[in-house]
Order: sequence, then C-alpha cells, then structure tokens
Amino acid sequence: MNAQVPIDVAASVCGVSVSVLSVSTGGQGSCVAKTSSAALAQAVQQQIAAAGDVGGGDQTMGGTPTPTNTQ
Repeated sequence: MNAQVPIDVAASVCGVSVSVLSVSTGGQGSCVAKTSSAALAQAVQQQIAAAGDVGGGDQTMGGTPTPTNTQ
C-alpha cells in the first residue's frame, strides 16, 4: 500500500533524513517504511477510510505529503 504522509513522518518510518527525501526526486520523494508510528498508522487509516478520495486532494496531517510504501 502507498500512503502520502508528511515528510517528517516518512523520514522517521523509513530511517532516512528529511533532506534525503526532499531532494530524492525533486521534492516528491518516496521510501519503504521500515518501522511504524502512530502518525503513519493515523494517516493510513484516514486514507483507507476515505478510499483514497478525500475530495480536496490528498489528505495530509499538516506538512508536505510524501508517498510512502508501507509494505
């Protein structure tokens, strides 16, 4: 599953720095989660509940969304 989460959450669960994600692909970084966190779980649950469609664009918890593979 892919989820868009704030870059600080993605960096934390992926074990990389925010700067690595922010420059990895021109500000649209992605990574594979190596751990979990309450913030990641919340973001994933919100996106599942919204079936990926939150009406106003991608749902975030404040901050720049970063695609994160949670496999």
